[in-house]
This record gives sequence, C-alpha cells and structure tokens, in this order.
Amino acid sequence: MAHRDQPTLENPGLAYMGRSIYTTFGLEGVNNGTSGASREALLGAFMDWAMDEPTATITDVTTTNASNLTMFEASLASNVAGVTGETYRWDFGDGTPYSEAFTSSQASHTYNTCGVYTVRVEVTDSWGNVAISAYQASVDNCTTWNLFLPILAMDVTP
Repeated sequence: MAHRDQPTLENPGLAYMGRSIYTTFGLEGVNNGTSGASREALLGAFMDWAMDEPTATITDVTTTNASNLTMFEASLASNVAGVTGETYRWDFGDGTPYSEAFTSSQASHTYNTCGVYTVRVEVTDSWGNVAISAYQASVDNCTTWNLFLPILAMDVTP
C-alpha cells in the first residue's frame, strides 16, 4: 500500500507532504532467483515513486484555423529518469466543465469571448503522481456574437 497526496484541478493544494509505503512482507520474502522483480528492483521502484517530483508546462500551439480553435500542449518533466505523461485533464478557464482525462498531451478549445484566460492542466505521470500547471492564455480566436437588446419586431403586413 502506498500513499501520498496528489493535487487535482478541483483541489490543487497538498495537505500532506509525506510519502508512505507499507508492505506486509519483508524484502527477505522477495526471491531474487525467479523471473519476478529482484529485491533491488522492488526497492528502486519504491524509491522512484516516492522521489518523483513531476512538473508540467503548457504551451499555446494555436495555428490559423477556420474553427476558431485555441490549441494547447502540455509537457511533463521529472527528476526521475524515464517518467512520461499518462493522462491529461484540462481547465480552459472560461467556466466550462473540466475535461475528462485524455492520453493526448494536446487539447483544443473554442472560446466564446476573446480575452485572457487562466488555462490549467492536471498531468498524471507513469508513476501515478500528479502535476498541475497554469498558463495565462491571450485568446484572439473566438466566436463572439454581439446581441443588442431590446429586439423590436413588428408585423408590417397590411
């Protein structure tokens, strides 16, 4: 059993900074002579999980498009070698619901109103650890429709 607090888009902070691993066996119970993980490999995996400190960054990769999509890409870095991003959840900062977890590091969104939005991503890495990143996106591809009220209509048939 392993535990460490993981941030989420809904709760980006951490209440517990520690990391704990509990096993119901001792390392002497791991047989180095079989095809399974050796004692060293198991202990190394525990340490990699516990020491993994992922960080995420967001880049605006918008290209000209007819759909007025704003496109973002997330990247992940870690102090542990070989760690990759597994899932990505997005908050586009405009009040729309958070996205589901996707395996692609790229996401696109259509904004109704141009402006500056705080875009956030929640990246889960290959050890199951989570990084949150925020980016101030200046959006100029939008689908703004101006509607001036009141609207007056009258029947002009004689």
